[in-house]
Amino acid sequence: MPETEQTTNGDPRTSPEAFLASLDHQPEGWSHEYGGPEGVARLVSEHQTRLAEESSRLAEVRNAAVAEMLKTRSGAEVGRIFGLSRSLISKIATRSKWEDARW
Repeated sequence: MPETEQTTNGDPRTSPEAFLASLDHQPEGWSHEYGGPEGVARLVSEHQTRLAEESSRLAEVRNAAVAEMLKTRSGAEVGRIFGLSRSLISKIATRSKWEDARW
């Protein structure tokens, strides 16, 4: 890939952040490098899938941290800190925990 297409976030083919950053300065016809609109759609779908998986894992960790906080703080307090509803706090408190939690 030409040096001009690299960003500080990495390679747009492997980094969703780099791909999005590169969109701000693409010349006309930029999608040809990715296989045209179909190639762009495929690449973006791959990025979205990876981001969804990462988001799910991050939510597990956040939920485990919130559950740990609920051992010493009220649900209302934790909800206020993170902007979480009472129903979400309740779900977090009763669901299984992140298996690797070592606080």
